[in-house]
This record gives sequence, structure tokens and C-alpha cells, in this order.
Amino acid sequence: MRSLSQKIIFSFLLTTFAFAQSPHGDDFNIDCSECHQATDWKVQPEKVQFDHSKTSFALVGQHQTIN
Repeated sequence: MRSLSQKIIFSFLLTTFAFAQSPHGDDFNIDCSECHQATDWKVQPEKVQFDHSKTSFALVGQHQTIN
């Protein structure tokens, strides 16, 4: 029974890591700690110096007016 539980947990973790994706997209190559704290992953607004125009996801239309 213990072996089955370990296999299920291992399969779950493997699946989770295999399909995990960044919410920022595949081409986002900025270190996470530039904007987030590792303890709870909340964004630290005072640390964020991000410019969308330097990425492949430039803000257009009404997205430009949002803080």
C-alpha cells in the first residue's frame, strides 16, 4: 500500500512539473526575484521596473492606460 501511495505522489509531482507554465509566457527571461518575493510570490511594486515595450508582448489600446 505504501508503494502505491509513493507511486501516486511521484506521478502527481512529475505531471505537475512537466506541465507547469510561467504565467508570463515562454519568452519572458527576467529573474523572478526582480518583481516577486520568494516567500509568498507577491509582487513588490517598488521593485518592478518592467517595460512591456521591450518584450514581445507590448501593451496596446486601453491596456496602455492601466497602472
